[in-house]
Amino acid sequence: MVETNDATELKADAATLNGRMTECFGVIKQYGFFYGTDTRTTKKVVVGTNEYVEKAYKKSISDLLPGKYYYKAFATNAAGTGYGELKEFTIEETLTRAGLAQIVAEKFNLAPILPAEPAFNDVPLEHWAAGYIYAVAGEGLLKGDDEGNFYPDQLVTRAAYAAFLYERFNIPTYNPTPPTFNDVPVDYWAFIEIESLKHAGIMSGTDEGTFSPDGSINKADATTIIQSLPEPVYSDINGDGNINILDLQFVNSNLGPAENGAARKSDVNDDYQVDIIDLLLVAKNIGN
Repeated sequence: MVETNDATELKADAATLNGRMTECFGVIKQYGFFYGTDTRTTKKVVVGTNEYVEKAYKKSISDLLPGKYYYKAFATNAAGTGYGELKEFTIEETLTRAGLAQIVAEKFNLAPILPAEPAFNDVPLEHWAAGYIYAVAGEGLLKGDDEGNFYPDQLVTRAAYAAFLYERFNIPTYNPTPPTFNDVPVDYWAFIEIESLKHAGIMSGTDEGTFSPDGSINKADATTIIQSLPEPVYSDINGDGNINILDLQFVNSNLGPAENGAARKSDVNDDYQVDIIDLLLVAKNIGN
């Protein structure tokens, strides 16, 4: 008899199929799995041939696209082929910069915009996310590089997503000692951002005390997170719910280039420079 067991090691484009032969009647000519994107499971992968075995077996498959997959274990002997139960698993869509543009536009209720000519070399007007990308770029929520590229297919890491949320949603700063996560030391580029998101209960790590900052995040999870956040009040720089002298002091302490962390939060007009204009914008909203 053949069993189909749950798929394991699910990744952005790969999975491991698991099966088991619980009884063996003679030489197993061939055993493995059938899988596919519908219940017909037309793709076949062979694990072994010509063995007298009664054991668990597995096979890693790759180059998978996001979506649901079906699979079943099989084994063939002289009497015929036996099949295990049909099971399924889902490859989640990972977040790219194009996907980030989409969920940001939806969060801020920005209608897709198509300019007369592409503003980014790598985002033609027919790109599926062009409208979202140009909408959020027009609002200064996402930017390209100095060469005019946006990199729409680039994966967004967990650290990069934490940094984006920290900056755009005025998450209160948290700087603990020692670090919360084993894989996010104090000199990591997004240490403050990650710690602040964790402290605010917005993003979490694993039971093993890691955050996997350079790992990917799936689009569904990223969407749930951003939709749960309140609209940011950009003049409330320190995130305490009030706009007052403390926000002015926060901005004043970060005058200069706004590259990351607290400086980016202080860059109210989002020109990557913390200066008198940012101070004036905060002062204008004190008491509101």
